[in-house]
Amino acid sequence: MTESNHAGGRPTAFSQDMADAICGELAEGLSLHAICTRDDMPSARTVHEWLENNPEFAQQYARAISQGQPPG
Repeated sequence: MTESNHAGGRPTAFSQDMADAICGELAEGLSLHAICTRDDMPSARTVHEWLENNPEFAQQYARAISQGQPPG
């Protein structure tokens, strides 16, 4: 069964637009937990599944995390 976006539910299907939104907020210093508590965002579990299945997203995610960390 293919993952899909259910009307009124959290997004579950990977999209580059959603990946960009998540990574943009991570780069601003927000935590994945904080991002994924919003109803318009996928669950953290879904994001971790995307990371396991999408090497390009995993690289983008890692860059965003490093940008969001304070220098030091």
